[in-house]
Amino acid sequence: MREQGWATDLGGHEESINCVGAPIRGADGRVVAAMSVSAPNVVVTAEELLALLPQVRGTADAISREYSGTAPTKETEEPTA
Repeated sequence: MREQGWATDLGGHEESINCVGAPIRGADGRVVAAMSVSAPNVVVTAEELLALLPQVRGTADAISREYSGTAPTKETEEPTA
């Protein structure tokens, strides 16, 4: 969904497949691509896939920064362990 900045398809298109995705943006902020993670629900439950959403969004944001040539900010940097 555009307003929330990510999307899911939990068996809506294909009953046994779940998906989470996030946009990749260009320097002007417009969506230029998207990335997603999909899996059959016999391998990964919808809840387990939704748990990956922070990593999917973080990866899409990192790709967006790299693609647009913008440096990461403290708010968008991934914490180091």
